[in-house]
Amino acid sequence: MLATLLLFAAAAGGSVAKGYLALTDKVDRSTFICIGRVVEIVKVPAPAELHSPNEELPIARVEVERVFKGDRSRSVIHHEAWSTWKCDTTSAEVGERALFLLAPGVLEGRARNVRQSTYAAIGADVVLRNVGSGDGIVDIEGEGEGARVHCPGAPYVLSDGDHAQRIDDLLRYITDLETFSLDAAIVHARSGWPMMSTKAVDAFDLRVLPDGRARLAKNLGAGELVSMFHVDRWEQLHRDLDLLVADQRRTVGDATSVPLVRELALRSDGGTLTFAEPSLWFPPGESSEGRRAAEDALKAWALLRAAIDCPECRDDTARDRARLAGR
Repeated sequence: MLATLLLFAAAAGGSVAKGYLALTDKVDRSTFICIGRVVEIVKVPAPAELHSPNEELPIARVEVERVFKGDRSRSVIHHEAWSTWKCDTTSAEVGERALFLLAPGVLEGRARNVRQSTYAAIGADVVLRNVGSGDGIVDIEGEGEGARVHCPGAPYVLSDGDHAQRIDDLLRYITDLETFSLDAAIVHARSGWPMMSTKAVDAFDLRVLPDGRARLAKNLGAGELVSMFHVDRWEQLHRDLDLLVADQRRTVGDATSVPLVRELALRSDGGTLTFAEPSLWFPPGESSEGRRAAEDALKAWALLRAAIDCPECRDDTARDRARLAGR
């Protein structure tokens, strides 16, 4: 969707620029995160299916030093080192040492025979692409405890006066977030959007693990502040949420719509309940099953909102109560 908006802006004569992508979202979208060093750049013929203006595409071979997300045994990873649009700053240089935040890229989306021929040419089993159109490659300056980075999207609280971050602080943030990854959490409730300004916003992101440990990020974006705690009376809340999930797999709303006002994902042993609320919602004419799922999602949201001590966080309680009452 972002790419579509950018292309429209270019066609209309407007300015084109990257959208803001918070570090939290970069970590969530990544399938592999590591520190590594580029040891080789191999150019392969551009598959005809890509319709690339370049005859050859550079692919960087990275020797992995340490893995923070993904296969911990991997010692080598390859990433697509070419730009895909006007403001994509993706590149690679032999000797470059960086934090890489990677996910399936252009080649992974091609036909199997195209992938296999390209991968065989460089001896790779997978080729990934950085998240954030270049911002997922974070060069490391210096060594040891003094090593620093300039990571776009990182919370301001991690930065110094030069808007740089100590690599150790950044890695601690990533490691802590991965403890509460979307795969590990059985509760994920998110309201609002990350902002690149440190001005206070009411957006928040709540994640809860099966044992009741919780991570609450407030003021999402540059001004993000994170607290970790154990949810009070978690056993009872857990039971109440499980009853609302109801051992079914139900989805309410369209998570691909933008902008989203809220997102909720609940997991139990027997089912899931996911809820995505775009700016314009409820659609009329929902089925009775859909209405019940929506009601359960709003009830679950109310339980979770009441369980966190966050007066500055967005509160939809009154609006949800009216919806549940049919007004």
